[in-house]
Amino acid sequence: MKKSSSLPAILNKNVQFIDNPVCWVFYTLLFLFLRIFLSGLGFSIPMAWTLVSWVHGIVTIILFHWIKGSPFIDDHGAYSQLTFWEQIDDQLQNTRARKFLIIFPIILFFLAVDSGHWELAYIFLNFPILFVCILAKLPFMHGVRIFGING
Repeated sequence: MKKSSSLPAILNKNVQFIDNPVCWVFYTLLFLFLRIFLSGLGFSIPMAWTLVSWVHGIVTIILFHWIKGSPFIDDHGAYSQLTFWEQIDDQLQNTRARKFLIIFPIILFFLAVDSGHWELAYIFLNFPILFVCILAKLPFMHGVRIFGING
C-alpha cells in the first residue's frame, strides 16, 4: 500500500481510502452526475446545484458527522466513539483529505449561487447548509457533541 505524506503510519481501514485522489474524483463525479440527473428532471441549473448542495450536506452530516464507529471488528472498538470525520487521518487536522472535504461544499455553494446570478434567494437557500457543513468540519468541533446529542 502506497502511503501518502499526509497520512500517519497506522491506518484505520474504515477511512484509509479517503486520502486517495481517485476517491476525490469519484466523489466529485457522483455529485456532478446528480446535478445532471436533476437537470434532466427539469430543474433549472441554479436549483439543480442548490439541490446537489443540500443532498451533499445532509448525506455528509449523517455519514461523516453523526454515525460513530467502524464496521471492522478487528479494531477492537478503538473507533467506537469517533465519527467518520474524526477518524480521518488518525484525527490529524488540516490534512489534504480534510481540506478537500472542506473545500467541496464551498465549491457547491459558489456553483449554486453563481449559476443563480447571485440572487439573494439562492444565497439564502445555500448558505445554511454550507454553514452547517463547514462548522462541523472545523478543528474546534472535533469530538464535540452539541447539547450531548449523539454522545
